Amino acid sequence: MLFVWLGLCLAGTHPSALLAASYVSIPTTFVWISPAGHTDAGWSNGSQCSRAFYGAAVDDDITAQIPLGFTFNFGGTNYTSVQIMSNGRLQFNNGYCGYGTQSVGPPRTYPYPYPDNNLVRTMKVYGADLDPLPTDSSGGGTTTCSLPGCRVTYASLGAAPNRYFVVTWSNVPEWGAVGSYFNLQAILYENGAFVYQFGPSNNPSRGMAQIGWELSRADYGLVQYASIGALAGTAVKFTRFAAGTLGLFNAFDSNTPPGSVAGVIQTKIAGQPFNLDIVALRNNGTLDTNYTGAVQVELVDASSGGACTGLPSILSLGTFTFQKRNNGRLTVPNIQFNDARANLRVRISESNGNGNGNNTSVACSTDNFALRPAYFLVTATDTDWQTPGTGRVLNNTAVSGGVVHKAGQSFSVTASAVNAAGAITTGYQNSTPTLTATTVLLPSGGTLGTLSGGAWNVASGVAVSNSAAYSEAGAVSMQMTDAVFAAVDAMDGTPPCQLTIGDQCDSSNNPVPWVPATAVGRFVPDHFSVTASNTPAFKTFNDSACSSRSFTYIGQGFGYATAPQALITAQNAAGATTQNYRGALWRPVPAFAYSSPSGTLDTGLATTPTVVSNNDGTGSENVNSTDLLAYTRNPATPQAAFNANISLNLSVTDPSEAGVAGNGTINTSAPAQFNGTGSGIAFDSGNAFRYGRLKLGNAFGSEALDLPIPIEAQYWNGTVFVTNDLDSCTSLNAGNIALGNYRKGLNATNMGTSHISIGGAFVNGKGSLKLTRPSPAALGSVDLAINLGSGLGSIDQSCPAWTTTSNGAGMAYLRGKWCGANYDRDPKARVTFGIYKNANDFIYMREMY
Repeated sequence: MLFVWLGLCLAGTHPSALLAASYVSIPTTFVWISPAGHTDAGWSNGSQCSRAFYGAAVDDDITAQIPLGFTFNFGGTNYTSVQIMSNGRLQFNNGYCGYGTQSVGPPRTYPYPYPDNNLVRTMKVYGADLDPLPTDSSGGGTTTCSLPGCRVTYASLGAAPNRYFVVTWSNVPEWGAVGSYFNLQAILYENGAFVYQFGPSNNPSRGMAQIGWELSRADYGLVQYASIGALAGTAVKFTRFAAGTLGLFNAFDSNTPPGSVAGVIQTKIAGQPFNLDIVALRNNGTLDTNYTGAVQVELVDASSGGACTGLPSILSLGTFTFQKRNNGRLTVPNIQFNDARANLRVRISESNGNGNGNNTSVACSTDNFALRPAYFLVTATDTDWQTPGTGRVLNNTAVSGGVVHKAGQSFSVTASAVNAAGAITTGYQNSTPTLTATTVLLPSGGTLGTLSGGAWNVASGVAVSNSAAYSEAGAVSMQMTDAVFAAVDAMDGTPPCQLTIGDQCDSSNNPVPWVPATAVGRFVPDHFSVTASNTPAFKTFNDSACSSRSFTYIGQGFGYATAPQALITAQNAAGATTQNYRGALWRPVPAFAYSSPSGTLDTGLATTPTVVSNNDGTGSENVNSTDLLAYTRNPATPQAAFNANISLNLSVTDPSEAGVAGNGTINTSAPAQFNGTGSGIAFDSGNAFRYGRLKLGNAFGSEALDLPIPIEAQYWNGTVFVTNDLDSCTSLNAGNIALGNYRKGLNATNMGTSHISIGGAFVNGKGSLKLTRPSPAALGSVDLAINLGSGLGSIDQSCPAWTTTSNGAGMAYLRGKWCGANYDRDPKARVTFGIYKNANDFIYMREMY
């Protein structure tokens, strides 16, 4: 916002370079922190402005105090909260608001240039007239800043002692500047450093807002830049510079540009030599190019914090002498420390009277750095296939045999952090390594699962986890890294490949594993899930061609109209599919179990289901459509009619791993149950079952006529056998009938099997059976039996027994108790042509009128 009643432009001068003050700045690696999920700044409409609020809500507004989540030291004072000012500022114990634009220009100018009494204890990420109003039509042009694309957000992130507070201006426009947008980020670190990051920006007003900080009018700093657009993708880091006496020193990497007084020390590798440069500084922090004298240089452990002089020394680097020709800068070469440390500084000490100073000077490098292990030596072990421990090594990459472990179940990992020479670095501790699956070794072309390291106990150079787990089946290579140990260097431009234990950098600073990945395996499913994938149905009367069927006989075989099918899913311990359980690794063995509370089932004709793989960790278990079941028929006592209730459970196992000690059989957690929601598997046309028999009656008649023979299907109603009027499906053929025991004039010539005439299916329990008249005509009788057994050319089980053969009808379930003690006899009848049954019967009668 432009403060319109101010009619003059304040003249101010901008330093062209970094001032010597409490902070020094260096370029650092741009690592934009996504503000997704961060909290939107809540503007106070001026209520939190201590002074100079001109009524421009949000445009020139400030938030209430926002907790940082840690203590941040700014210029020697500790703060636990901060205020966000909309115009690109962070303010500590200073609620001044003010306005945003001095003159519209172009180019635009801005009020309150550093140094300014109103802006002490503030930071300017970019001190322009930023306007996070959803819609603002003032200032000569309409600008909009509406969620979700345009916002100001904040978040407290990380874990002690490496917490940080992030404030982000996302696509926020400048007041009245149509088409403008700015992406800015300020990051405050728990160690007292802070970073500004600059994303893409568009600045049509052509203003050059300040970037810097101010503690007081005498202690502030500014960053020179060409344009805000040119800063896109860059970042600058500010670290504390403590002014001291003559002879103060600093240290940094040897590739720091000439003339520098400050710089960074990037992560180093234990057991690998490196160089550092030390510089002598004047009281005002500038390079003392005339300094001469001897100094002691050492590495000190800065993990506990505290004053430089009190930090414990871990390695003396020796005495180095500045000479005039060195121009205040010396290289300390071939530094090598074989152990690891997470937080080091370089301490430079001048003895009293040395050099051109009269006082003892001791200083530490302004930048802390880590000396990390080179890589890990990793071993995976277990006690058995579902228990962590150290009894067995998990390095099996074979398709079959050997040690296996259940996917998703915890196993143990032991990793030794070693230096470049392969020796354990006992200083590696209190960190959190990361275990990553890198390549599928088995099966070929398999899916890479998730490898979790679990909870780590890290001490004396060895990291141990007893809760590692892998989500997939097969074998995999794993790489162990740690990007946390060297977190002190996270914002000093150290390439991630240099900072991360386990990696080294190629010529383009891309990560390359220090050592080959470790094979771990073989993993197998934890269990199988088997679930019903269709709704099966039995075939009533086992005859889908008979439309009138509504029951099945006890003892009669019946199959499926729709055979059951189940989905097999190989799963890890968390219930996720192990997609790599396929190909040669797919070895489920099917199992099935029928049950019925309504009677005893005969499953002798039910075969083992088949298993088919979908090649993705799933498959199907299929009941064979030709399977037959039957309710067992009691041969001694007829059974009352009942409604069938049949359940089927399908499951699978994989016992192929059980032969190795510590392994076991992979089982189904819960079988697929087909039970029709409790009433049993449905029948396609009725689930009634009846105890039946087939009855034949004797026949008498004229030798001149065809003779019908009584035949009917009966069932037991609980008291007696009665006609089974529901049976319109039973069907016989002439081959099922035997003729024998010829008497008088009948014989196989004039009354052979060609005289047998039988109709189609029974109707309401009644069949149609007759013998055609003898040819040539003759008097006599013949016995007729129906073979309800099985087999071609077999002897029926009628009584009395005979040797006449016929073809079995396969209907033993219709046998009756025609002789003997059981219902296991085929029906037989006598057919008589031309012979009276008794005196009251006529062989043939015709009335003439």
